[in-house]
Amino acid sequence: MGRKRDAGNERLGEYVQRRSSGILELRFPIPADVRHAFRDAKGRPRTVVIKSLGTSDTKIANAQAEALKTHLRDEVRRAREVQSSGSLGDYLRWLYDYDLKAFRRELDYSAKERVREGFVAPRRAEQKQAMANATRLAHGAALTSASFEERRAVAGWAADEYFRSKGHEPDPTSPEYAVVLEECANVLVDSVLAKAEIAVGRPEPTPLSASLATAIAQAGDLSGAMSEQGRLPLSTYFETIYAPEETRAGSPLKGERNIPGKRHTVRLFKELMGDKPVCAIKKGHLYDFLAKLSDYPESRLLTGPQKKLGAARVLEKVKAEEITLRAMHPKTANKHLSNLSASVSAGRAFIGLSRTLSSTTLVAHSVVAKRTSKRT
Repeated sequence: MGRKRDAGNERLGEYVQRRSSGILELRFPIPADVRHAFRDAKGRPRTVVIKSLGTSDTKIANAQAEALKTHLRDEVRRAREVQSSGSLGDYLRWLYDYDLKAFRRELDYSAKERVREGFVAPRRAEQKQAMANATRLAHGAALTSASFEERRAVAGWAADEYFRSKGHEPDPTSPEYAVVLEECANVLVDSVLAKAEIAVGRPEPTPLSASLATAIAQAGDLSGAMSEQGRLPLSTYFETIYAPEETRAGSPLKGERNIPGKRHTVRLFKELMGDKPVCAIKKGHLYDFLAKLSDYPESRLLTGPQKKLGAARVLEKVKAEEITLRAMHPKTANKHLSNLSASVSAGRAFIGLSRTLSSTTLVAHSVVAKRTSKRT
């Protein structure tokens, strides 16, 4: 069955529905990974954005819905980009370290004060310590509150500072701000937990925030970069450095380098493996990428709605047997690895992206896809 048709045989656009009043509306579903960036009036994450199209005319409503869908998809894309941004990871790591350093300085000063007050006013020293513990608990409770406004009250300063450090004025109503606020609040919760352990002389615990843990893990990976360009996410490096015309003597022309094919490879790698910094891509990532490609369907067999799901979601549906299409041919999978290798090796050879690329990423031609290319 297709989408519902109106009386005049006009097909309602995707996600367009008619209210009981006859007015049409758009009900746009929000992907689960960015729902926290789209809040309702009470600050709760939305599963769907509902917008009145202000008309009962199907043609007019469909045209308005297309513009709204384009805008909302762009907001979803920007929210995901902020969420996976290397610069946000660097900022979260700095925020965590900054907060704990300030606490350790305060702890050193408080220890000296307690020694002095222990002789002069021992009761006052105990009261101050109890108040400090209570304040930490209240701060942690506000950071984990279900209320967006309450979290903004205690973590908004950190989110604001991130945007200002990027040269932008913070917009608390934007999905990007909601993503950054959520990540900053999570990191500050880790800081509160660490302070509680440090205050009683125990070791600093491992952060619970996935973004912070990833940023800390990536810090070692980024040490292999020999320039700032080597720290760029793969997709940014491809579009800003590799894809433009090369000016080196004897370099291949843009058309000879199959930019559209390599752009498709980079998009697949980003969606299946994450938008990793160029210098952090290792041999293991390529083998994992190949394993996922061996299960991934041929792109030309996917329908338009399936393509809009994104590669990671398509692969989930393949594994759940909700999508049953012929798997990618091994030669196609190896071609993707060759594309990736060629794109990254240019950076290693000509702009010194990383000191480790030659031994870790340039292995595409030695990888052989052995999995079958057919699925029933």
